[in-house]
Amino acid sequence: MKGAILLVMTVACAARPATPRRDVVADAVFARVLAEARSLAEQEFSRGDSDPMPEVLANLDYQGYRGIRFRSSSAIQLGDGFSVQLFHRGGIYDRRVDVFVQPREGEARKIGYDASLFELGPALAGQAFPADLGFAGLRVHHGTPAHAPEYLVMQGASYFRLVGDGQSYGASARAVAVDTGLPPPEEFPEFFALWLVEPELGSRRLPIVALLDGPSVTGALRFVLEPGTTTAVDVEATIFVRKPVERLGLAPLTSMFWHGSNGPADHSDDYRPQTHDSDGLLLRTRAEPGAYRPLVNGRATPRTSAFRVEDLYAFGLMQRERHFAAYQDVEGRQEARPGLLVELAKPWSGAVHLYEIPTGNEYLDNIVAYLQPEPLPRQGERIDLSYRISTVGDDEQAPVARVVGTHIGPVDRLRPPDEPQPTWRIYVVDWQGGALPRDDKASVSAVVTTSSGMVVDPVVQYVPQTGGWRVWFEHRPVGDAPLELRAYLESSGRQVTETWLYGP
Repeated sequence: MKGAILLVMTVACAARPATPRRDVVADAVFARVLAEARSLAEQEFSRGDSDPMPEVLANLDYQGYRGIRFRSSSAIQLGDGFSVQLFHRGGIYDRRVDVFVQPREGEARKIGYDASLFELGPALAGQAFPADLGFAGLRVHHGTPAHAPEYLVMQGASYFRLVGDGQSYGASARAVAVDTGLPPPEEFPEFFALWLVEPELGSRRLPIVALLDGPSVTGALRFVLEPGTTTAVDVEATIFVRKPVERLGLAPLTSMFWHGSNGPADHSDDYRPQTHDSDGLLLRTRAEPGAYRPLVNGRATPRTSAFRVEDLYAFGLMQRERHFAAYQDVEGRQEARPGLLVELAKPWSGAVHLYEIPTGNEYLDNIVAYLQPEPLPRQGERIDLSYRISTVGDDEQAPVARVVGTHIGPVDRLRPPDEPQPTWRIYVVDWQGGALPRDDKASVSAVVTTSSGMVVDPVVQYVPQTGGWRVWFEHRPVGDAPLELRAYLESSGRQVTETWLYGP
């Protein structure tokens, strides 16, 4: 693909939290859904544009859809403190999702559509809809009747979003990505049915089982939600390949990046210094405890970067900038949007793809990161993957110091050349935490490399305002050669920071 960059990395294997004992009821539901997904994969995709909505719902605009509210008094109560609310179909949420409740004993029951479950809002006042209308998804709350925060939303194709206590929704996860970044347009398999499994007595873990279907793949997924300050979902996914695909993304994450502290800076006209849900891609492997790639917007064309990894145990889209002053957005609260960290049950080798789409606003999810198996599975094959997705806030734990800032500017501000050199740039990278010394007399050095051009005189500095360290250096390109920069800090002869990766 034009603009693609291949980065060969051996970027380990840390222990995941202990796996809770199996839930036999959820196991039985998952087994039934798995059998259905397998059967569907042997048939032609037939859902297509079936089950159309009434015209008044299909024509709803954004404000009209926002006017629909589920009545909290009608919420589905499950286990010890879980409550589930449903989303109405309308506007872009046109697909019907069937929702079932599976009790600890007995048969699952389907939740029937009833307009009285909703306040329909002014755009739909006086309207009536058929009993088989179905729903567009669901959201999960947990707590007491007086205080039950929302922790999970499942709505739209196979998307789901998580938040921890006090956080705001930002990046999303989804079941699978098919042909992302390729023509013809990307395919979006969908959840067509969801089973809410009543938790065991006293459990804070809610199982949800989903049936996935699409033109090229089918699948069964089991989610086990554990809400809290850090909200986590354990995912067990089986994907069946109905027909060959060129790209297959597993455990995909999707986010928005309009503009940040790194350039280009001429594509946004915004009073807010930064606007993004996530600011970088994190990779952790057996050989390298952390590699961080800042996100970029403003390129002329979309770009896919492929990171080849061995023994990957975690990757994620992180939001490292955690200060209100960096965003100045009282309503958006980007500083409170969580990073999403995917921790794999078993070490994984293959490629991690990062797809970045140029955008001129904040309304497009223009960032996608996912695992791509190698070789790609063939028609009729299945893929099994287990992982945990956790929300990450300002208390992010890391084995080494984290990349927290990337700043780029023209070289003539700090090192004016004899003649103007508009392509020469100054790069400033900041790290905080880990084993970095908090002493400006400490011996800390930088290792900076480039795939093309020349790096000039890196300078390492202690930053007393943050207790972190930074390196700044000049880069002089050669022609139009592709550029990939790498940098990390050493102390006492060992690497003490994540490796910073950058591709303009």
